[in-house]
Amino acid sequence: MTVRVPPRTETRARGVKRQESLSHGRGISVVLAILAVIGIFHVLIMIGIEGYRAYRTRETVRQLEGRVDALEREHETLRVVVEHGDDPLYREQLARSLGYIFPNETRVVTYPNNR
Repeated sequence: MTVRVPPRTETRARGVKRQESLSHGRGISVVLAILAVIGIFHVLIMIGIEGYRAYRTRETVRQLEGRVDALEREHETLRVVVEHGDDPLYREQLARSLGYIFPNETRVVTYPNNR
């Protein structure tokens, strides 16, 4: 036995299913759009954070290079001292630059005239 459904009811049932699937598809689209906006916002924040890290790293490298240059200059000065460490005249000059005098010498302190 075959039951025929009138075409009108069949079309109406299809229309209801189409509307339900369209509204379901719109809901998914809205969710996907929200997720995309959140994702874009997250990517922008991460780009900003990485840019800040790169800036701080460059600044740190610049400071460390300055310290290395200062240490290299100090090393060169100390190397000269070590090279001339056996020379008695150099040692005397070095001691005098630090304010030392021989026991039989007298220290004379002078002031500028404009004082």
